[in-house]
Amino acid sequence: MKVMSGNKKVGTPWSNLKLPRFELHMLLNAETWAGQFHLDFSNNYELYPLVGGQPATRPAINSLRITCDLIPQWPINLSGNPNHVWIDQRVNGVTNPPVTLLDIFASIHRVLQTPILHSDWGNVAKNERYAISKAYQKRYKAAENPEEERLKGVKRIDFLKGKVYFNGLLMDWENGVMKLVMGSQANSSLSQGLSNPPSMAETQSREKVLKKISDWLTETQATHATA
Repeated sequence: MKVMSGNKKVGTPWSNLKLPRFELHMLLNAETWAGQFHLDFSNNYELYPLVGGQPATRPAINSLRITCDLIPQWPINLSGNPNHVWIDQRVNGVTNPPVTLLDIFASIHRVLQTPILHSDWGNVAKNERYAISKAYQKRYKAAENPEEERLKGVKRIDFLKGKVYFNGLLMDWENGVMKLVMGSQANSSLSQGLSNPPSMAETQSREKVLKKISDWLTETQATHATA
């Protein structure tokens, strides 16, 4: 990957990384993702292993990096967590836990929910601070406990300026990373034709969001089993 510094490109340790070719899970692939669920990363909910134990790729891999063009300063490096896997699987012939859907969702959520440092705010251009502050205010006011959330301060999610919905991942094979696609609304327009697609209001409920993910994973697994 090349990181922009002024008008120059600066190499990173990941610049020459070449990932083995694989296929993204249908619930992750931004090119084919059909808005099966609305996942709002501004919500401070927990994700549980039972909803995302499927491998994120086929064939499975045990580590990867995710970047977001909106916040390139905060890449997400993750490895498979054995507590998130439904069954024992081998990756490249060795018993390493594969990266699962839950690994990806939980890692993105953790990184975006991280409070920023004073130095992070100092690096923000003055003409961008208003939009970030506005996103911060909107987020904490919508929280279950607004005052408690307000006291936690600005978080990385606020640097997305309202683009808090997961819209899938895109592969950047040249740079060996996955690109996180975020939007100001869920891809609800892509949900046409799906049975009982979730409503926007459901994103406010942790239990309903998790149930939707779990239901779709179960449906997907059953489809593959009968294919």
